[in-house]
Amino acid sequence: MLRNLYILSEGGWAIKSAEIFADLFYTLSLAILFSFYLILFPSTYGIVSLELFLLFGAYYYYLSKNHLQMYSLSILSQMFLFMLVVPIPYLHPLLVIFVGFSACLFHFLFFKLYGIRLQLSIYLLFFFFLWDTFLVLINTPLRIVPPTSVTLPFTDAMDAKSLGPIFSFPWLVGNQFDPISFRSSFEYLSTFVLVAVSWAAFRRPVIFIFFIGWVLLYFLYGVVSTTLPFPWVISFASLAFVTHIAPGRNFYGSFYLTLLCFFLMLPIAFVFGKIGAPPYLLFLIFFPLEGIMIRVFLGK
Repeated sequence: MLRNLYILSEGGWAIKSAEIFADLFYTLSLAILFSFYLILFPSTYGIVSLELFLLFGAYYYYLSKNHLQMYSLSILSQMFLFMLVVPIPYLHPLLVIFVGFSACLFHFLFFKLYGIRLQLSIYLLFFFFLWDTFLVLINTPLRIVPPTSVTLPFTDAMDAKSLGPIFSFPWLVGNQFDPISFRSSFEYLSTFVLVAVSWAAFRRPVIFIFFIGWVLLYFLYGVVSTTLPFPWVISFASLAFVTHIAPGRNFYGSFYLTLLCFFLMLPIAFVFGKIGAPPYLLFLIFFPLEGIMIRVFLGK
């Protein structure tokens, strides 16, 4: 059974076990991977990564001054994770500023007022889609043109049709939408790389049950919608799993509550598959549901 990885003290997050080495490995893995993208495509990632680094640094300082310290590895890994998970066309410098301030504000308010601890990357993704939808409705979309080829030195060129485009299902994306290029940096990697990063991040075999839960959710989604190729299901589940086990996650012995969340999400996945909702909405709903249930049932 899972032991608590972190405890919440008056001074903020405190490490309870040697799992800090797993957190370090996770954060360093993302940092190295993002560095490849930054070196190969500086015009795409350079300005926005500097903006996020300054914003996250200021936000971390603000939390510290208000005695709401955030686990340092968590906020660092969240920045790298977000840059790798967000669709590349969203990496517009002005849009990043709008989204960053909105995400930090609501992250602070929900924890301060309601005690709900949710990963900052989830707020960022949510507000990216929300701001993009609003800007598309007023006919002023802020999107960049993604690189024509995103191939890392250690990967071969990949057929776009063989990749699971979790963000490329047209629903909240508006006009001027190219499903081939509307994907995240992570989605240009092999499914096996995603799973390997996820598996190595935490050295607890029981965590693999969470990956199975994500596979079941997206498999059910694919069965009742246009049938998704199984590699796409694995790709979607891997992306969600990488996000799920990021450092700083509120475990608190919440293993059974997380399993309950997967069970409650099954009918939602069924309905989303029926109405053709984009698959990324599954994990944008799952994480707030898990955070609320932990707050209600465990009081943490």
